[in-house]
Amino acid sequence: MSSCHNRQPGSSMKTFVLAAAVEQGMNPFSTYYSSRSPVTIPMGIGAAPWVVYGDGYGGTESVASATTLSDNAVYAQLSMDVGPQNTVDMAHRMGITSPLDAVPSIALGTSLVTPLEMANAYATLASGGVYRPAQAIVKVVLPGGKIDWQPSTTGYHRISAGVASTVTQVLKTVANYGTGSKTGYYFPYPRAGKTGTTDESCDVWYVGYTPQLSAAIWMGNMKSNLPMNSAFGGDYCAPLWAKFFALALKNQSHPDFTQVSWQFKPWTGHYATTWSAPTSTPSPSTKSTPTTKPTPTPKPKPTPTSPTKPPQPH
Repeated sequence: MSSCHNRQPGSSMKTFVLAAAVEQGMNPFSTYYSSRSPVTIPMGIGAAPWVVYGDGYGGTESVASATTLSDNAVYAQLSMDVGPQNTVDMAHRMGITSPLDAVPSIALGTSLVTPLEMANAYATLASGGVYRPAQAIVKVVLPGGKIDWQPSTTGYHRISAGVASTVTQVLKTVANYGTGSKTGYYFPYPRAGKTGTTDESCDVWYVGYTPQLSAAIWMGNMKSNLPMNSAFGGDYCAPLWAKFFALALKNQSHPDFTQVSWQFKPWTGHYATTWSAPTSTPSPSTKSTPTTKPTPTPKPKPTPTSPTKPPQPH
C-alpha cells in the first residue's frame, strides 16, 4: 500500500499494550491506576513532560475498565510500565508490519499502520494466539469445480492462548458496554474489539473480531488529514463493522470465545496503585513457539521522546 493508506490507529493500538502487559503477568481486572486527568509523566532531564488527558472517573480504575472507557490517562501510565519497546515487539509479533516508534505515546496510536495490518493482528487474538499472514486469494477453481490452486497457510504461535483469551475477555467488555457497544445494535452475538479516534477526528476506527472473522473499519480522507467534526470510531465505524458481520455471518452459528486460563503475577509497575494476585492456573505453555520458523520482522529504531499532544481517547 502507498503511504496515504498508513494512518494513525488511535486507541485501537491500546490492545497491543494490554497484550504485552498481560504477557508480563498483569491481571487487567484487578490492576488499578489513577485515572485523574490530566496525568503528567516526566520524560527525563531536559525534556518536556508528557501531559495526557483521560476519560476516567477521577480515582483509581482497573485496566479492564480503562480499556472499556478508552481512558488515555491510565494507558499513558501503563505504557510507561510495560515499556514502549515491548509494545512494539508485541504488535509486530501479532501481525503489524509497519515500522513503529518505541515511544510512550505508542499506546495512543501515534505511529502509522494500515487497516489490513490491524485486522490481521486482531485475528491473532481470535485464533487463540496463532498468527497467519493475510492471504488475498484463498483458491482458484476451474470450470467444473476442480481446484487448480490453493495456498499453503502456515500458522505461527506468536502469543500464548492464555494471553489471547485474557485480552479477548477485556475487549468483549468494550464491545458490550464500552466505546464499541453500538456493535450490539446490529450484531448481538459474541464479539470483541476496540475503537480508535485520532486528534481532531482525522482518523476513526473500529477493529473487531469473532471466533470466525476479523475486520478493521477505518474512516477518513485518504489523501490528507482532514478533521471530521468530532467523529468517533464508536459512533461511525462500530455500527458499520456490525452491519458487515451481520451479513458475512448471517447463515453461520455464533459461538462464544473459548476461555483459556493464564498465570498472573503481582504487578509492580511504577504507576500502578495496587497489584494483581494470582487467580488462575497457568496455561500449558507460556512461550511463543512457531509451527514453522517465521521470517523475523525488522525492528524500527527507537526515538527518545514522545509527542506531547495525544490523539483523542476513543
